[in-house]
Amino acid sequence: MIGPDLLPVPPPQRLVALPLFDLEHDVFTTVSAALRGTAGAEVPAKLRPDHAGGGAAEMMLELYRWFVTASMARHAFASAVRLIASADALPLLFHCTAGKDRTGWLAALVLSSLGVERDVIVADYLRTNDLNATGNAYVLAALADRVEDPTVLLPLLEARREYLAEGFAEVDRAYGGMEAYLADGLGLDGATFAALRANLLE
Repeated sequence: MIGPDLLPVPPPQRLVALPLFDLEHDVFTTVSAALRGTAGAEVPAKLRPDHAGGGAAEMMLELYRWFVTASMARHAFASAVRLIASADALPLLFHCTAGKDRTGWLAALVLSSLGVERDVIVADYLRTNDLNATGNAYVLAALADRVEDPTVLLPLLEARREYLAEGFAEVDRAYGGMEAYLADGLGLDGATFAALRANLLE
């Protein structure tokens, strides 16, 4: 029998908070309002597909553009990538509230930094829908008693190909490509990319 003194000692755990939440941004404020809905509450008009602004799906596209251009977002994502590049921080788990948007974009950045092909990154991102299917069904069922037509919220719960594509397109529009975005937008350098490769590939 192996005694407790012979068991491997787990590394000390550390929690690092890199908040990325903007009280002025529609996705954060409108979604919070919808999820707090009381019995019989109307889904906020901005989330409806017939809204002049395009509804929840357009709101999500704008969020991914915001990931690329907003100073707050660029600072948070750069800090997260640098943390992943630190050998002292590994093993490491990163996540956000739903585990698909902020988490998904960060994963896309790390994989892009490692030279992973775009179609592989997209497939990895879309895998989220399979893994979150049970949780999303639970959320919709729970909201059915409080919010009229909870299916309007589906664009907020799903990882959609067009969301990630919009983020990549904004990278191209604003920076001319991922390499320039990582260097100029996030301020990452060759040493950071080398450390990522050493930590995650070697």
